[in-house]
Formats: sequence, structure tokens, C-alpha cells
Amino acid sequence: MRYPNTIDRLTEICQSHRNLGVSFLHRTAEKYLQTQSGKKLLQAQPLLEHELGMRRYKCTLVLMKLCTIGLHPEAISENLASISMYKRPFLGYLDEHKEVAIAISVQLEEIVEKFKSLGFFLDEWMKSKWPYFTDTENVDYTKAFAEFSHRAYTELKLRISGFVQKRQYLTELLRSCVSRIHWSKQQTLFINTHLLLELGAGPN
Repeated sequence: MRYPNTIDRLTEICQSHRNLGVSFLHRTAEKYLQTQSGKKLLQAQPLLEHELGMRRYKCTLVLMKLCTIGLHPEAISENLASISMYKRPFLGYLDEHKEVAIAISVQLEEIVEKFKSLGFFLDEWMKSKWPYFTDTENVDYTKAFAEFSHRAYTELKLRISGFVQKRQYLTELLRSCVSRIHWSKQQTLFINTHLLLELGAGPN
């Protein structure tokens, strides 16, 4: 064996963890709170609701990078909905801090573009999951993220691209949103649908 002491060392580590667990279980709560870690626990402040939302969002980014959730809009939306990230009061926090709301979706764009550059979108199934601008290889992130992106991001993308002036595009995007309303769990989809109507999308 190349490392003859490996098994012995692993056994020691396992045994030490068991002993630590037993000693902790037999320690009273009062004594634990007198230890260094116990004092830190007493001084710790619980996360605010929006801070918890940001932690959950960052976890979603990490899961995307690790490829443990599907790299397509439906999977991303489902993951965000499952952690109730875009429900009140976190959505209220994003309403007050639009720069954060925009940065969230921009980060998602960057991750998708990175995977795209690595060849992930060469797979036809994966490619079919994303909307593209006509006759291009460019992903239409406004449409892709409409279900879960904040209103501030959607409006900014429309204005920067100039599509805010194109009623046909707005109407097509509205139809896409409406087609998902009956099964979507995202409040943001309803908000973005209302935004499109405000901007002049055809309701019929």
C-alpha cells in the first residue's frame, strides 16, 4: 500500500468525531452557551428576509455552475419558485433596490453565456429550450427570463434594445407570458405581463 497509515488515520478521525458528538450531546445547553461558539451564537443576528433571499439566490447561481439544476429557463424558474425567492417581502426589497434586481438577471445572463461558449448549446434539446432572436444565435434573455426576472430588468432590456418601440415584439412577448400564466408560480410573470400592456403590447 502506498500510504499504509491512511486507514489508521481515517479511523482516528472517525473516532474523534464520534467522541465529539457524544461529549456535545451530554453537555447541557447552559454550559454550551458559555463556550466560545455558544457566545457567538448568542450574539448572532438572524438574517433579514431580503438577506435570506439573496443567500438563496446565490445558492441558485452555484447550483447552475455545478450543473445540478437544468440550464434552461423552466428549470431556473422552478428552482427560484421552490425557495419562494420572488415572493414578498423579498420582491419588495428588489422594488426598492432596482440595481440589485437588474444585477441578478445580468449574472444569470453571464452564466448562460459562459456555458454557451463552452459548447453546451450544441445539443439540440438544450438549444430548443432557449428563445433566440430571428436568424441569429443570440439568446433573447428578455423573453427567456420574463417569468422570473424583475420588472426593472425587463424594462431596461426592452429600452436598451429598442424593442420598447416595436409593438409587434411586445405583443409576441405578451403572448408568451400569457401562455405560461396558468401554471406559473412566479408573481414576477404577472408583473411583467402588466408592464408589457403598459408599454403598448396588443392585448388581443
